[in-house]
Amino acid sequence: MPAASMQKPARPGSSEELLDAAIDTVYTKLKHVNHSSHIVALSQELRELLKMRNEMGYEKQR
Repeated sequence: MPAASMQKPARPGSSEELLDAAIDTVYTKLKHVNHSSHIVALSQELRELLKMRNEMGYEKQR
């Protein structure tokens, strides 16, 4: 059985779900900005969130 199918889905309101929502929000904002300073700031925020998710051992469930 693949490892992904053995993982439990994130609990509603869990830190994993909240972190994924924050990543999705920043990514969506990043796709719609066109000023370089905003792109740099959002890119840095996205990197930090992804690093945090990786350090916590979470995998994106999609």
